[in-house]
Amino acid sequence: MNISASLLTLGQMWFFNLLLFPLIYLLLKKLDWHALVNDKGLQHRFFAVCLLLLLIWQVNISLNLDVTIHFLGITTLCLMFGWQLALLAGFIAQFGFLFTGAGQLESFGLNYFINAVFPILFTWRVHVWIESLKPQNPFVFIMGAGFMSCLVSSVLVAMFAGIMLYMGGEFLFALDLLDYISFLPLFIFPEAVVNGMFISGFSILHPHWMYAFNDERYFRRPEVGHEVTFKNTPKALDLDAQEMQNDRHQEDEKKKNERTQENLDLDKYRPPAGWQNEALDKDKKEQDLIEKDNKKHD
Repeated sequence: MNISASLLTLGQMWFFNLLLFPLIYLLLKKLDWHALVNDKGLQHRFFAVCLLLLLIWQVNISLNLDVTIHFLGITTLCLMFGWQLALLAGFIAQFGFLFTGAGQLESFGLNYFINAVFPILFTWRVHVWIESLKPQNPFVFIMGAGFMSCLVSSVLVAMFAGIMLYMGGEFLFALDLLDYISFLPLFIFPEAVVNGMFISGFSILHPHWMYAFNDERYFRRPEVGHEVTFKNTPKALDLDAQEMQNDRHQEDEKKKNERTQENLDLDKYRPPAGWQNEALDKDKKEQDLIEKDNKKHD
């Protein structure tokens, strides 16, 4: 979301622009420049994401009230690179608005806090809290740090932007509060769904790209000789017991069929011994002739 400087007071613009300086100092101090310079793959991913983020932010919805709404994608950026690189990428993308003419220098600080700083800090705080619980299921990371944190941070960002517009005194709130709230699901829920899709895809297909994803814990293999047992498991959920029961049932059916086949073979009609007529037995005559010829040669 970008807010025009015409809707803000001079104090609001100066406050957030001045607040940028300590934030940038903290960012430059905490950023791992050694990893960014030496890791070529990280460089390619980071600058590609910066360019993609700038292009995505250019696609926006203008309300014709000096307020534009666009897709953020900050939650994916934060969990993919960490809060330091995410803040730097957001700064680069927001700074790109000045070159394209879509942004204003006076409201740069406030818009940067709305689009990057607040959602990144909230997402990272949620991620740290989830990691403190040390979950074993990657679904907790995807839904908790990915989907839910994006959903809640988008609501908080929209509320903060509304408060800033109200304090500016220039924006005309022609509708009731509930009418404005009814518009929130139109862009907040798709934001959370898209971020959740990207986070789940990268976490499963390329877990080494996700800075915040602990693949050693989520995808840890069981130890050799270690068997996981569940006590008091309902029979309907005990798949091993069901498979063993099915195997036994199949073996019993097989033995039963074999016994039935044997009984059928015993019940077949067998002619009595000596029923063959040796005079009509051609095979026996040929065998006798062969034996006589062999005796003559001998």
